[in-house]
Amino acid sequence: MRKIWKWLDDKLEEVLMTISLMGMTAIMGIQIFSRYILGFAPSWSEEITRYLFVWAGFLSVSYCTKRCISIKIEQFVEIFPKRGKAAFKLFNHTIELVFFIYLIPFAVKYLLSAVESGQVSPACHIPMYYIQAAPTPMTFSEVYIGLQQGTIDAQENPYEVIVSNRLYEQQDYIVNTNHLPHLLSLIVNEDFYENLPDETKNIITRAAQTAKKEARTASDERISEKQKVICDSGTQIINLPEKVRKQIRTKAQPVYDEIGKNVNKKIMEAYLAP
Repeated sequence: MRKIWKWLDDKLEEVLMTISLMGMTAIMGIQIFSRYILGFAPSWSEEITRYLFVWAGFLSVSYCTKRCISIKIEQFVEIFPKRGKAAFKLFNHTIELVFFIYLIPFAVKYLLSAVESGQVSPACHIPMYYIQAAPTPMTFSEVYIGLQQGTIDAQENPYEVIVSNRLYEQQDYIVNTNHLPHLLSLIVNEDFYENLPDETKNIITRAAQTAKKEARTASDERISEKQKVICDSGTQIINLPEKVRKQIRTKAQPVYDEIGKNVNKKIMEAYLAP
């Protein structure tokens, strides 16, 4: 029994990381074969590979700490005598221990929030607290097939992108959040502008106002055309009621406050102006 425990203590992380690497290699091989030979890719393959990679990363932290092979500046340690090196190593491990103990309450809080949310992974329906509730990273070229196979549940894009890439074909609903403004930026050198005659400044200002109205009108027309294409396909567009919009603004207020600490107040007011 003692030999078993000793083997687990010495080799467990290495064995699990090796199994993870072999699993990732096999699963990605299956995905590539399925996609390019059979014409489809299983929805679970990319998800399982990603989660194996995440856990291999966690295991590597334990392995590197045990073997003392983390990244460090060896030249600094080498200037100490043998006892000094031992003292420095003890100090280093003590700092690491204190830091990890400090992180425990935050880790527990995060884990409990993940458990309470009940969130599961899109393809395999694995509870997300097993794999740290990580968002699903995906290249844009794979979003269409990701929606089709259930690898991702939704996407966020302007109507032009949704229609040009036919993403609406894989969605039953589109929620019109209207959370981003249509910006038209006219930029001019300040010294150049201030040296212009007042009459010329007035012409530029009036032209900017006209351009703003025309740009917004053209944008609204384009959006209406794209919305018609989406609705004609059978996908339903849901417009949020004003009550929900107010709730979103209230929930998002801390974000505005945080941005306001780092951005000029006039810029914030100009951005948020109706």
